[in-house]
Amino acid sequence: MDITVNSKKRSFENAKTVKEILNELNIKSENGIAVAVNKSVITKSDWDDFELKENDSMLLIQATQGG
Repeated sequence: MDITVNSKKRSFENAKTVKEILNELNIKSENGIAVAVNKSVITKSDWDDFELKENDSMLLIQATQGG
């Protein structure tokens, strides 16, 4: 399945949910991560169940410390 992640086209063989995509991208910590699919924010509690479809667009934002 082809998904655009942060403006970059990616192919995922087995991943269908937000959680599975994050795992395939080797994003281990869920803290400080925000996810939007097709410009709609997906709450963390829905990551296990929200299934992406072919050609969806996923935006990942990771909070960082700074000052």
